[in-house]
Amino acid sequence: MLVTPPELFGARLLRDHPEAAHAFFFGPFLEASCGRTDLLAHLPAFLETLGRSQTPQVFLREWLESENHPNLPLWTAVRELRAAGLPIRGRGRVPPRDGVAAP
Repeated sequence: MLVTPPELFGARLLRDHPEAAHAFFFGPFLEASCGRTDLLAHLPAFLETLGRSQTPQVFLREWLESENHPNLPLWTAVRELRAAGLPIRGRGRVPPRDGVAAP
């Protein structure tokens, strides 16, 4: 599903802390995103560099929540097309409108 955040968290970090963010994204983050290391293991040092006192878990939650902007009109269209009998397949499920997952 398309995700359209108003601003990527990483872009904000690069704008606000260019040197620290660049070193992080092209070093520890790159290693973690390739599965060679654990991202959470790198966050304490990065947070200290940024001057943040929050835990790595809180920082990661803030990051993920800031980029969680699902394309709701697209989900509505998918629901309507499926309800009309069109076989629409995807990797994920359409999130519930009323708390009940779509089949």
